[in-house]
Amino acid sequence: MIGDRFKELRSTLNMRQSDFAAKLGVSSAALSKIENNLTVNPRTEIVNSLIHEFKVNMEWLFSGTGEMFTNSEIHEDNGTIEEYRQKTMELQEELSNVQKKLISEIEENKLMRKEFNSKLREIVKSIKKGEIDIERLLSLSFLD
Repeated sequence: MIGDRFKELRSTLNMRQSDFAAKLGVSSAALSKIENNLTVNPRTEIVNSLIHEFKVNMEWLFSGTGEMFTNSEIHEDNGTIEEYRQKTMELQEELSNVQKKLISEIEENKLMRKEFNSKLREIVKSIKKGEIDIERLLSLSFLD
């Protein structure tokens, strides 16, 4: 995640968190949240500061591929902000899809649990009525 790369860059530069945060124009607490992936999408200004101040390769920053540093100058007028916004939108869409999938799986799990509990209640009722021999039930292999 992007926070891991913020931390890796700071470590590579051998900078204290407070100094790195000051260079980026954020508090140490804000940087800590980014580095610990509690802030998933850092503000555009922070990302641009990182790219400009330390000559960071955007491809590496967003995906972890390529070289950490770029040799070319990066200016706002060459699309850096727009590329960041586009990448942010793509990541937000991906996150939204993952959330939808998780919600769907949770709902499916709830339905399965509900069906299981219903079947279990039926079995308990049958045991209470004497319709099912408990000794036979305990001997079934699925209870092992």
